[in-house]
Amino acid sequence: SGTASSILWTAHGAYMVLSSSPKTLGYLTGLFYSIYQLSSLFGNLLAALLFTFDVNLTVFYLILSLVGLASVGWVYWLVHYPSVSQ
Repeated sequence: SGTASSILWTAHGAYMVLSSSPKTLGYLTGLFYSIYQLSSLFGNLLAALLFTFDVNLTVFYLILSLVGLASVGWVYWLVHYPSVSQ
């Protein structure tokens, strides 16, 4: 959605190529796009569920922020978790 988005997608592609081997590039790219698409689905389902139960906006944004923080923590854990081969 705009100029900054194009720069981020280009940087993402460059990062994926640099941090992957030719053997794992397809897998990691597919994993990224799967998570990216599922986040849209689950985010909208969570918002619909919260609005169905008339949750006030402050609580709504607090819950979404906590989900975002949990996601960042999960990615941090994935990056720093030693693999079996190490």
